[in-house]
Amino acid sequence: MPDYSQRFEENVPGSYYVDRTCVHCKLCMDIAPDHFNQNDENVGFVHAQPFDEASLRLCQKAKEHCPVSAIGDDGSAGLETEAARVQSVNLTYAGVGGISASLPENDWGR
Repeated sequence: MPDYSQRFEENVPGSYYVDRTCVHCKLCMDIAPDHFNQNDENVGFVHAQPFDEASLRLCQKAKEHCPVSAIGDDGSAGLETEAARVQSVNLTYAGVGGISASLPENDWGR
């Protein structure tokens, strides 16, 4: 069972991660190369979180096929339901930089 507290520091923030039980077989990279990678020291990590249903399925497939269960999903992304009910809007203010906000769809324009 993957352990979030044992994840490699190279993992990008988000739901999916690779922990220290990884045996560096590269199967995850074969299944979802846009999401999993290894550095020069053969440390496996998630370099891009899933962003849509197709990429979520690939990451889930990599997790299910990992021979040592080193791939975790702590559920924080929740893309299946969240993407359907929340819209994001990016607001940029001159001199302030980018600000991102998420609002439930039913609150727009009300």
